[in-house]
Amino acid sequence: MTTNINADNGVVSGIAGLKTSADNSGVLALQTNGTTAVTVNASQAIGVGSTPSFGTAGQVLTSAGSGAPPTWATSGSSQWTTSGSDIYYNTGNVGVGTTTPSSFGKFGVRGAVTLATWGATSGHFSDASTGSFYITHASNKVALKTDADLELFCNNTGDSIIFSTNATERLRIPSDSAGITFPATQSASSNANTLDDYEEGTWTPTVGGTATHSSQLGSYVKIGKTVTVTFDIAVTTLGTGSTTNIQGLPFGVGSGAANDGATGYFSAIAINVIGLTCYGAAGTNSIYFNSMAAAGTTSNLNAAIFGNSARVSGSLTYFTS
Repeated sequence: MTTNINADNGVVSGIAGLKTSADNSGVLALQTNGTTAVTVNASQAIGVGSTPSFGTAGQVLTSAGSGAPPTWATSGSSQWTTSGSDIYYNTGNVGVGTTTPSSFGKFGVRGAVTLATWGATSGHFSDASTGSFYITHASNKVALKTDADLELFCNNTGDSIIFSTNATERLRIPSDSAGITFPATQSASSNANTLDDYEEGTWTPTVGGTATHSSQLGSYVKIGKTVTVTFDIAVTTLGTGSTTNIQGLPFGVGSGAANDGATGYFSAIAINVIGLTCYGAAGTNSIYFNSMAAAGTTSNLNAAIFGNSARVSGSLTYFTS
């Protein structure tokens, strides 16, 4: 027997309403118009239909819409295996945003990925053949660590690997040339152990004024604050040009240090000498010359060597500010 709760529309019985009948079986049936729709047995299992179907373990109720009762059906299979609070998948590949995860390996994502934890390790990527790659964040520092070589590369011509701090570029490695590139405008560092600039180029030496020249060759290399220049200047007509100095150094000469150089060749200068050296004058962009007219213990400062047809070549190393 069964305890019944019947919703009767009165068409057959002539009396509409909710009707109940009870027994001591512990089975509850919900009916419509005298036909059982849902049965709950004494074990609290649920059956559906006039002849109750309780299904089998693992099955789920599947709706047939508003015109028919639901039925028990086996749930869709999953490639994931559940073990306690863990799930795992040992065969094949997994893709997110891609239908061909095998192109990426075991796990492929096409699109942005964010990995975040509250611990020191923010990301850990491992490959059986090359070892592990870690992105770590601790003590306000982000670090990259690998068990092998760490390679950064750009595939596209014209692109670069750019290193920046505080939104300021510090170093660039172009993909279409060898070597590294520092910013065109130096980002100067106060740290004595930091290399913050490298530059190569040319400059145009001149004696200024209305002078004309037949040669004005100059090159330079700047490493940090150290500048080395070469020059080869030949004056055609001096005019109002300087008799004592060459102007136009690519970087100003700093103060507080020796900024000395040497001459490799000179001809037709305005004075007789047996020796000629040069120096960068602090606070200027000029090279001056010291001469020895005869054997002695002291050179003559700021010698007036330039005149018509004078030529001098040499080099100078100095510190800029």
